Amino acid sequence: MAAAQERADDPDTSQRGLRAHNRTQNLLATALAEAGFSPRSPKPDEPDFDLAWVDDDNVWVAEVKSTTEKNEERQLRLAIGQVVRYRERLSTDGAIVRAMIAVENAPFDESWIDLCGREGIALVWPEVMAQALASA
Repeated sequence: MAAAQERADDPDTSQRGLRAHNRTQNLLATALAEAGFSPRSPKPDEPDFDLAWVDDDNVWVAEVKSTTEKNEERQLRLAIGQVVRYRERLSTDGAIVRAMIAVENAPFDESWIDLCGREGIALVWPEVMAQALASA
């Protein structure tokens, strides 16, 4: 498959997907700032997560995904793998690293909420971001 076609098939690099990703990431950053946290981008020696912040003794790392009913399965499976890896890579100095996946809308398949919860991953979307940050 050609690189151009791969990019066209990737929801986070398509125009709609990129806009949704950026909008969701900005909403999460705003919710974090309003909750008193300082969202940041990765440092050069860190994995390519979307946002991170510190909450008491925890380092949080977030992956943002654009999701539609058609791509939700693939996007959330990818995001889970990414945040698990980010936790592993960022916890090398003994830090407690917690993971969050932020999606552009409520999951079409609500079983993702339970699955992420069982795996210790916060799953949020714009309507619940502020509440999730207050209870995290």
